[in-house]
Amino acid sequence: MSADGIEYQCKIEAEEESCQAQELRCKNQDPTRQVAKRRRFTLLEKMAAVRNIQRNIEVSHISIRLACKALNLHHKQFITWKRDIEVMQAKRNKKAKSMCIGPSSILHPFEEPLLRYIFELREQGIAVSTRLVVIKAASFSRAFREKTQLAQYSSARRFLVQHGLVHRMGTLLSERDPRELEQTSLQFLESVQPIVTGPGRDQDFIINMDQFPILRDQIVHIDKPTGDTKCATLAVTITASGRILTPVLVFKGKPDGQIPTQDFATYPCGCIYTCQNSAWMDEEVMLLWVEKVLKPYILEAPVHVVPLLLLDSFRCHMMASVVTRINELGVEVQHIPGRCTAFCKPVDVGVAKPLKYMLRDQWESWVIEEEKKFNEMTTDTQQRDQCDSRTMELPKRQQIAMWTVKALQSISTQAVWNSWRHRNFSWFPEETKKT
Repeated sequence: MSADGIEYQCKIEAEEESCQAQELRCKNQDPTRQVAKRRRFTLLEKMAAVRNIQRNIEVSHISIRLACKALNLHHKQFITWKRDIEVMQAKRNKKAKSMCIGPSSILHPFEEPLLRYIFELREQGIAVSTRLVVIKAASFSRAFREKTQLAQYSSARRFLVQHGLVHRMGTLLSERDPRELEQTSLQFLESVQPIVTGPGRDQDFIINMDQFPILRDQIVHIDKPTGDTKCATLAVTITASGRILTPVLVFKGKPDGQIPTQDFATYPCGCIYTCQNSAWMDEEVMLLWVEKVLKPYILEAPVHVVPLLLLDSFRCHMMASVVTRINELGVEVQHIPGRCTAFCKPVDVGVAKPLKYMLRDQWESWVIEEEKKFNEMTTDTQQRDQCDSRTMELPKRQQIAMWTVKALQSISTQAVWNSWRHRNFSWFPEETKKT
């Protein structure tokens, strides 16, 4: 071996000995020391790190190595990120942890018509959900239709994220987190449970009623006042035994106008229909519910049973005229404290959410059918482009009534029964323990 080879071999052995000595020192200093998990940074974090390091270099007049060491970064990372800063800024998704494009989406071939479909619905104030995107994409591609439901949903979600599209919904920022009121809800239940389970009670005549708007997020137009839409309010009444009483559907209109006198006769059976100026529950509608829903049902109660009605603290529920009329029927009224309904009100706990989901599901299917009818009528591409500014007609009141009746019929007795016995917030704790 030549002298240069011997010198090179000795140099390698010295470096290996140096590394082994350093590892030994680390072990002696901290035997339990573990290697930190490698962290990946988002594009936002990378761009922020580049700006901070450049600022430190200019202000403090220090080297790149020292500036990177202050942020616990390797200087080669900074050099790579600085080189790719323009590419990062051009990326739409700044939360991504990689700039790798990856394989193209199955939705890529018909990306433009799918985006146009979403923007057309949004321009009309219609909320576009992931399910609507999935159904529309399935109409474009057979390969997409053959995917599993989970794969379809994942592809649609990635498509929406890639283009920065989100499903925005209004929120009540002034409301407190319901978890802050758990203790208040538990105290209320503990005080009322002896009344609910006491003598003279029958679960068939322990009743809860609540009203809520339906299809508001789907058909409210952004550029029009709420009064111009066909939103409706649904009053749902349930019993502790799992029964659903006749619902009341309130539309916008005059109580003695054309809609109640002529149109309601053609609506499906199984629901009571009425009109109110704002499609909401007021004193007059509440008294109508007492006379047409509560009173006929209470007349079936045995003589020894004292019916109990649970209502929230909504203004029309606490009016003297309403409470007096209910008491005249021999019904005891208990009001649930404000902000505790998410835990204590059975309609909110187990009925409202599945009911709204079924209504939304029927609404979305209707939107897809309307889109298919339009596509069949305008087969010519040029003619379809000329109709891009069209406004989709809202569903008729009769259609909304049919959806409501169908959704209520699909809710099982067991689901209603369970809504009264929800974990720690059960109206019948002894039954909850047994199940």
